[in-house]
Amino acid sequence: MNIQDFKSLLFEKARGAGFDSFEMYAPSTDSFQVKVFGGEIEEFKSAHSSGVSFRGTYGGKMGYASTEKVAEDSIEYLLDAARANAAVIEDKDTEPLYAGDAEYPVVNSFNEKLSAAETSEKCALAKHLETAALEYDKRVVSVDLAVMGTFEGEIVIANSLGLDVSHRSNGAFAVAMVRVQSEGGEPKVGFESWAGSDLESFSPDNVARTAVEKGLAQLGASKAATANTEVVFNNETAADIFASFASNFFAEDVQKGFSLLGGKLGQKIASDVLTLRDDGYIDGCVGSKPFDSEGVAAKNKAVIENGVLKTFLYNLKSAEKDGVDSTGNGFKRGLTGPITTGCGLFAVQPSRVSFDQILDMAGDGILITKLEGLHAGVNAVTGDFSLSAGGFEIIGGKIGSPVDQMVVSGNFYEMIRDIVQVGSDLRFDTPSGDGTFGSPSVYAGKLNISGV
Repeated sequence: MNIQDFKSLLFEKARGAGFDSFEMYAPSTDSFQVKVFGGEIEEFKSAHSSGVSFRGTYGGKMGYASTEKVAEDSIEYLLDAARANAAVIEDKDTEPLYAGDAEYPVVNSFNEKLSAAETSEKCALAKHLETAALEYDKRVVSVDLAVMGTFEGEIVIANSLGLDVSHRSNGAFAVAMVRVQSEGGEPKVGFESWAGSDLESFSPDNVARTAVEKGLAQLGASKAATANTEVVFNNETAADIFASFASNFFAEDVQKGFSLLGGKLGQKIASDVLTLRDDGYIDGCVGSKPFDSEGVAAKNKAVIENGVLKTFLYNLKSAEKDGVDSTGNGFKRGLTGPITTGCGLFAVQPSRVSFDQILDMAGDGILITKLEGLHAGVNAVTGDFSLSAGGFEIIGGKIGSPVDQMVVSGNFYEMIRDIVQVGSDLRFDTPSGDGTFGSPSVYAGKLNISGV
């Protein structure tokens, strides 16, 4: 049964069953992943998932139900379960339905050629990735990960208020993790990932080379000295930091007292050089969406602009509490999950200052290229962080010797006020269920580095 026929029958029966208002949320996803080891396929995954989440107002209360079976005989179950749920639910602070927007952005994020790519081609690319890494340098002792994958999906949202939207998207990704070792030295790991909307833009050789060079650069690393010193985060680790504290900008967290940004809209909270955006769509960027999980049109907006806090990120419920419009940031994490706040394309905006110029401005200090403990080492409420790190000394504005066995610590709110400069080398991470995060390199000023 196709989803449009299912929707029509579901809505007809929902009206007859006494639901005052109702909505169908129907995601479907196809994913493929192949992992290669020793020139052979070690792991092969191909999966399909789909389902329907239904919610409706019955007797003045909202009831919820879901099923993974998109078939006519699932409809009575959905209606009965939603009625029963409405009868026992106590929380009257429900997620409102949305009638839709007059216009939605045009987001072209489905590549027919990628969708038609043969399994054999994707397996060959994964094998090429492993081979390229092994052959790049004799100090490569193993390729622990050589993975190639694709994903595609469709979201359909419709309700009794007139909302009826759908969107198809797909993408590809690759991961290489290599282990390198010099004679008599400690092994080091190099990691590189790639994400894109077509296989033509994927170069296994480039991904393999970058992963190996990252590992080789860490050979002979020494323990970092304890100091309060100038710190530069490269684009990958800067994105990690901002992703870890993204919830500080969620209106629902502000309303619950889980963020210290309450009452600071329109105020200067960060350095003049910091502009932080959450965009729903960027041409050619994997993770772009025309609407959120509530059917609200995606919006491109500055969260911080030249240091000034411009907006929080809202879903419909948190927007209603503050008497404002949703920013299009209401997202479900899975078929049965509730609507919460999530990010779109959440990124620090680049400047025209190159990475080399950033290092020159720092003079002497530490370049952070690896962070660990991004969950346990972060207190999103207070802004404090203490993270295991690796990287390089910065000596006279140039990259020096590798250093590891260190912890970088500070406070996010203080750090964004003290940022000296951001670079031009914006990079987005692979999309995740929490959003797509990006940043250029960031010269954060002075932070505490502790050798361990």
